[in-house]
This record gives sequence, C-alpha cells and structure tokens, in this order.
Amino acid sequence: MAITTGRAVVLPDGRLLGYAEYGEPWGHPVVSFHGWPGSRVQSAWYASAASELGLRLIAPERPGIGLSSRSSTPTLHQHVADVAYLLDRLNIDRFGVLGVSGGGPYALTSAAWLGDRVSTVALVAALSAGSMGVTPLIQVTGWLGLRVPWLFAPGFDTAARVATWNGPLAVRLAFSTLPPSDRVVVDDPFVRDVAVRDVREAFRQGGRGMRGDAVSLLTAPDFSLGEIRNPVHLWHGDADTIVPIAIGRATAVALPNCSATFLPGEGHHLGIPHVREILEVFA
Repeated sequence: MAITTGRAVVLPDGRLLGYAEYGEPWGHPVVSFHGWPGSRVQSAWYASAASELGLRLIAPERPGIGLSSRSSTPTLHQHVADVAYLLDRLNIDRFGVLGVSGGGPYALTSAAWLGDRVSTVALVAALSAGSMGVTPLIQVTGWLGLRVPWLFAPGFDTAARVATWNGPLAVRLAFSTLPPSDRVVVDDPFVRDVAVRDVREAFRQGGRGMRGDAVSLLTAPDFSLGEIRNPVHLWHGDADTIVPIAIGRATAVALPNCSATFLPGEGHHLGIPHVREILEVFA
C-alpha cells in the first residue's frame, strides 16, 4: 500500500526533496533509493511485500527528479545529507537502506557517512561506488560527462520529451532490449503501469536531473568500500545486461561484511520477483 505517493520537505538551503512512502506507516523504516532512470514511484513495486513484512519504505528522489528541486552541484554525499535531514524531520533515527540498480551508490554512501544509523544495507542489481567493475566504455562516458556535459544534453532532452509525451512508448523501447529473464518480469501489467508512471516522474523536469544523477553515479566517492562495517546483503543475476554481474562480484569482495547471492539466469529486474526474500533482511 502507498502511505503517500508524493510529498516534499523543504531543505535548509530552500530546495525541495520529493519522496513517497509505501508499506506500513509505523513499520521499521527503510530508505529505498531508486534506480537510474527512476523516481519515488519505482518503490511501488515493493509496496505489497513491505506491508506484509511490516516495513515502512521511504523513497526519496534525487535533485531535478520528480518533486525534488535541481541542484547546481549534485553529489552522492549531498543527496545522502538531504535524506538524513528528511529522516530527522520524520523523527527516524535508525533505518535500513535499499539500493536498486543506480540506487546502489547512494545506499553505500549512506552506510559510509551515516554509520550506525544504518542498520542493514541491501543492494539489488546495483552499481557500486565510482567505476568499480564498470566497463571501459562506461568509464570513458562518465569522464566525458564530467568534463563536457553538454555533449550528452540532446540525448537526455530527447528521452525527456518521449517520456512525457508517450510514457508507454518510452517504457516499451526501454524494455525491448531486455533478455528473456527480464521480459517475463516486465510483461506483468502492474510492473508496466508502475514503469510508465515512474519514467514520467523521472523526466518530469526534463533531462537535466538525470544528467546530473549520471555524473554523480560515476564520480569517485570520498570513501572506500572497505570502510563500511554495516551488514550488507547483495543480490545480482548473471543474465543482467544493464549492470553486469562483474560489478556485483567486485562490490561483494570489497565489502568486509557482505553476504552475496548470485542468481543464475536472473536479469536486471530480479528485485521484483525476489522482493520478499530481499526485504526480509530488514524485518
């Protein structure tokens, strides 16, 4: 169930931080960091399981995405600081963090910077911190994005126009290249409905927010994975064509307290069919 599908808190510098809540209002809090592209809507995929397990999912949006104001200098650390402020306003001291796909680096940054406030970390088909395990092509793309961001602006702006003009078409195009293991998952009408609403919110303000988020994701973090002592649970499929399993393996090796589950034949959207197993680590 959705506790609230869209709210915003005013941050100390005047920006807005958009978020949604799913599950049980008085349940154990879990911050759910969305993928890339993505928005607060994405966590609706996990709402039913969260309710069954007595969890309260809090799904914040990164700068320039959905209801969140843009930032001139978005970084992993800035967003985690924004989320910590939101949690303080909600009177939440200790919480779990869930990082799916592009939400992974934000979940890891939360553990590194917020320490014991983070009870447990779950990473699902997740990117790691910086360029760990990333292919050379993506590393070069990230390097160019940092230095000549205007080079990629037309592509992001086109994606934004398609997403807002015809969300179903945008989702159909995105899903068309997925492997069979993922297509079985995304053919579900509910999964597609959430995806359409999600992509519209992701590009609600145009493509600039997604560009900034992409740069943040590929920027070297100001911590090492070896510093993270929180318990981390990681899931990754060997048929993932979006975030290759090499990234999951490298992340698992680098984290000192990580329990990794590698699933043969599973693709990038394994978090949907395995949601209950994943969320049980927070229950």
